[in-house]
Amino acid sequence: MTKRGLVPERVRSREPKYGSPIKPVKLEKRTRVLDLIEQFKSTSFQSRNIYNAYDVLRRMQIDRARPTVFLGLAGAMVPAGMKGALMDMIKYNMVDVIVSTGANLTHDVIEALGFPHLLGTPLSNDLELRKSDYCRIYDTYLADKGFSAEEDLVLSVLSQMEAREYSSREFFDALGRRLSPRKSLVGLAARKGVPIYCPALCDSDIGIALTLHYARNLGTPTVSISPIRDNFEIYQIYRRSKKTGAIFIGGGVPRNYIQQLGVISEAFRLDRADKNLQMGHDYGVLITTDSPRWGGLSGCTFSESISWGKYSVDSYTASVYADATIALPLLVGSLVQKLADKLASKPRLELIWNGPNLTKVVRRKD
Repeated sequence: MTKRGLVPERVRSREPKYGSPIKPVKLEKRTRVLDLIEQFKSTSFQSRNIYNAYDVLRRMQIDRARPTVFLGLAGAMVPAGMKGALMDMIKYNMVDVIVSTGANLTHDVIEALGFPHLLGTPLSNDLELRKSDYCRIYDTYLADKGFSAEEDLVLSVLSQMEAREYSSREFFDALGRRLSPRKSLVGLAARKGVPIYCPALCDSDIGIALTLHYARNLGTPTVSISPIRDNFEIYQIYRRSKKTGAIFIGGGVPRNYIQQLGVISEAFRLDRADKNLQMGHDYGVLITTDSPRWGGLSGCTFSESISWGKYSVDSYTASVYADATIALPLLVGSLVQKLADKLASKPRLELIWNGPNLTKVVRRKD
């Protein structure tokens, strides 16, 4: 017999049958982002998922095989103030290739030209904003004249490019050379040799500027950006990699574009005889607010993607179902605090191109 309310000694001393105990988060005056994320290992729900994502990202960055890391960028991350975290990922050699929506790149260029996004409210009078030439992104405003400045710059860059076919990588490199690497993600990527691909470039204001250029040069040779050339280029980067990792902020076109690289490799039947061929990504991290149950790619699980050959069966993956404006800076900040020295000494990849052909990949320490 035991007294009411007391736990028998045999119960209190028994080891947990199904897992380790949950540990309450402890916050001190000097708690760093890294300290908080590492505590998330012993919590539940999305905080533990953030730790799992941090652990996969850490493994990805310290892997001795030096995986090629692809960043898929969707959502309104630049307007939301996440550009600093994204630029840190480039500065610390966390990513080697960027695949983005046209919108994020458009807004990056606009900010670099001196038109900041402004704190607003979702309770705005949108008709009044329209009359005042301001656009709204939920609780954020942007002056319409910023788009005009961006279009003028794009048209200026296009006017100095030879009339021929380009990949979006080549175009954004030329555009980035006109932007400050301190103020622009596109500018920094150009200086660091990080290629940017934008498979849905038409779906953006930069795409509108390209359309203006096309219309003004009807009947004459002009700049043409080929999405098929993009496919061929990024496939070559993938094929030359011993290992690969993927980091997804949101889903949509950037996510599928990176994930289909294994599928493209299978389509090149000649590659089936190549024993060194990379088949499926080795690492994957996803930050999304979508759910798998709707059948959309933005929320689909990594396990589902294995059925397509998009990930290795031995891959390390983690999904965080949270607002990326919260999860991304926590993850980037914790990685910088944990791996600053190793990231600083990590070689960046220099890609040598001859037209659409990737001729050489050099590991270079700056």
